[in-house]
Amino acid sequence: MLLEEALAGNNNNNSNATNNNPSNINNSTSPNPSLQQQQQSLLSPHDTALALLSFLRDELPAGGTAAEKRFVNLYPLIANRVFGEWNTTLVAGSSPGSSPRGSPGVTSPGGSTYSSPMMASAAAASPTGTGVESRDYRHDDTGWLSLYSSPAQQQQQQRGVATNTGRSNSNNRNTPAASRTTLSLDHDPIVRLLRAPRKPPSSNANNGYYAPPTLLDALSAESIHRPSIKFKFPLKGLSTTIIDGSGTGSSAMVDDWKVCFWNAIEKELERNSSNNAATGASRGGGHPATNAEENKDKKPTGIIGKENATRILHLLSGGPQDQLELRHYFQQLHQQQQQSQGQQQQQHGFGSPLKSRMSTTPTSRSGYNTPMRGAAPGLNNEPNVELTMMEYYLFLFVRFPLANATWSYQLQEQQRQQRQQRGMNGGNRAVVKPYGQRVYGYLFHNYLNCYLAHGQCDESNLGVGSDCFNGAGPTSAFDRTSELFLRLLIEFWMEGPNNNVAVPTTTNAIARYRRVRAGNSATSSNVNPSLRDSLELAQPSNRQSITWPPSQVQIGVLNLVRHFVSDVSLRKLVQKVSQQVQLRQREDRNGGGRAGTPTLVADNDNSPNTIGGTTSSNGGAVEVAPWPLPPANTITQPSLFNYIRLGLACGSIHDRSSIFHYALETWLVWLEPWNYVMKRRVTRSGAGGGGGVGGGASNGGSGANRAGEFLRNAAATVSHNRAAVEYYPSYVPPKHPTSPSTYTSQWESYIAANAHYYTVPLAIFLKRARELDFSSSVEYSRSLALVQRVLRIYSSRGVVNVLNSVLNSRADGLSTSLFGRHGRNMGAYCPPSSTNTSSSWKLADCQLDATNLLEEIYSQYQKRKAGMDFF
Repeated sequence: MLLEEALAGNNNNNSNATNNNPSNINNSTSPNPSLQQQQQSLLSPHDTALALLSFLRDELPAGGTAAEKRFVNLYPLIANRVFGEWNTTLVAGSSPGSSPRGSPGVTSPGGSTYSSPMMASAAAASPTGTGVESRDYRHDDTGWLSLYSSPAQQQQQQRGVATNTGRSNSNNRNTPAASRTTLSLDHDPIVRLLRAPRKPPSSNANNGYYAPPTLLDALSAESIHRPSIKFKFPLKGLSTTIIDGSGTGSSAMVDDWKVCFWNAIEKELERNSSNNAATGASRGGGHPATNAEENKDKKPTGIIGKENATRILHLLSGGPQDQLELRHYFQQLHQQQQQSQGQQQQQHGFGSPLKSRMSTTPTSRSGYNTPMRGAAPGLNNEPNVELTMMEYYLFLFVRFPLANATWSYQLQEQQRQQRQQRGMNGGNRAVVKPYGQRVYGYLFHNYLNCYLAHGQCDESNLGVGSDCFNGAGPTSAFDRTSELFLRLLIEFWMEGPNNNVAVPTTTNAIARYRRVRAGNSATSSNVNPSLRDSLELAQPSNRQSITWPPSQVQIGVLNLVRHFVSDVSLRKLVQKVSQQVQLRQREDRNGGGRAGTPTLVADNDNSPNTIGGTTSSNGGAVEVAPWPLPPANTITQPSLFNYIRLGLACGSIHDRSSIFHYALETWLVWLEPWNYVMKRRVTRSGAGGGGGVGGGASNGGSGANRAGEFLRNAAATVSHNRAAVEYYPSYVPPKHPTSPSTYTSQWESYIAANAHYYTVPLAIFLKRARELDFSSSVEYSRSLALVQRVLRIYSSRGVVNVLNSVLNSRADGLSTSLFGRHGRNMGAYCPPSSTNTSSSWKLADCQLDATNLLEEIYSQYQKRKAGMDFF
């Protein structure tokens, strides 16, 4: 059977089976003979994945241009089978777009045009006229990642029904299908197909090492060698509020891109006007006074606070200049807006010089009036983003938990089974997650270990800002794919779900605070918030419209933070910078006599923030300490800060599965990276880039395997063969909520570089913690433990001393520089800094709220104690 037929046939196979419907898993009593024959004639998902692996291993490397052309045509079908059909038409009578559509100008290596390089569902043009909003951007339940039970379990059920027709299987009726799966994900064919490329071992014993190719190997190679092969991604599919399927919700990323293109249009118009003026001046003997050439190579900026979305646009292959459909679409919107503004001005007796310039703009090589590749979308048609094969896969993978309606029903079924198990056998049996969600979690950890690997950060030339990945060094593994993967996670998982009710910037929040406190009086500028007002400042403009991300996304953000804080590069960088800071402190205590002259480093991290951070008083050169955070942590810092404080401020505090508790757990992990310690273990021969956390799915093996692993690790501790031993981070949780903090002075620079994480979320938590239930006998211990877990971090005198020194402007020069760069990296969301004494935020501002919280706990405890009888 051809792969094309297998991939197309699995669509009907998955949709007709009951595998994705949890309510129908154990209800197969009367088999349909015609349906059984149809399913037996089609390849199962595992068999299809094995066939694709064989194609990638044998045919694609040796098939030349024909095999490469076939792979490009197979890719849309592969994406449909992995994630499920999407971008389908909802309007009755309109074309669903089932036939692939080629892209003019995209040619094969042999010179002929590909027959269908576009994904069928993604490339189908939106219906003209009123059909713009009539498409479903959710993935249906036919994808492999939506399966409830594994394909192997489904085949066993089908064989059992075929051999036991008419007999009910009472033993399997009370057992969840997911928990009966025994196939390890390490050897699962779908995982083998979709996992990240494996890297050869770093040791010398890699002779003859061979890693079988994966789908991402082929996608990466095609994106590098054939960058002109593009797949169309609908612009409305970028919306992260697509639970209803329409994708009509506003997308902050799309709004930011619109501003980027509009700014580029304005710069293009200014450049053309300057060139015309320069030509006229040269003819008249004058000297043109313009700085158009100086701004020619500057990248267009977007919305303040959405630097991550702007960076994504520039990370796409070819940059914004190659997004021809978007350029033409946003240019038409810009012209329409200018025309409407010109008409309004003419009604009031004013002309519109920009409108006249827009109507006579000459066509230039780099302008926005160049011919399109094929038909340009009008304002009634939906534009598409052109992505390479690798970019298209990353977009689909990251947005899948938000655009998949099946997982929510599976979660309800899983919760129902958990309640049922608690009532049976004492609740000892755990309910395993659905197969698709386990595969997705495995792949997510696998991609983290590959594209954001530990120990790959270069210690030199690290900085802050949106382009800090560029300073990772030539030996770093942070390439364009790694940065795009991380920024997509930030955009879709942290910033995206609430883009329409986003946390206001610090400037807007303070302005709103002053309007509420003083109105429009002349003294409103003298009203400044303190750290106690963090809860009010974090409130969005429309709290009722908040859409929290699914629980799978919240767990993914937590695992992402755990991956970051357990990086060995973070530990090395922080220890190195902390040693320099402590050396400077000793020199300052001894009278300031330094062994050498201070190093002046040009501060090129971005323009200083007007709210937070310090400005240079030495002509742009300041003495700064090396930045102690890897680029991945630096990029995530401002977005994660908003994610945490929005979850703490608006999440439901009484629902233990709400975002409040996930945000709280994520915040605590970020605050205490010293809970991860380095341990030694024996290296496994042939282990590649796909190991590590992703390989943890097979850790729960038999007792003999666990015993053998324990003996090997014990032997590694006394072994003198360093090549056979590797260090890995291991989380050591506190034994009790009241256990003392394990903070040491080697993490001093980490606190200075994350000071706002230790203050603003704390102020929000202290106010909201009073809502916890301390009156109930059942909830009292849980609520008290939650408060103790937070306060134990600040029980360390070293943590409090570092925070007070940087917040009260008593720190040394290096610590102050770290705190200032931390403020600039926070951008528009940086709280007021201590440089402005009238609005400085001090840790002592939280003292009153902490006292009120403790008094509330004590009073509730006394009420419970008084309500008890003498027993």
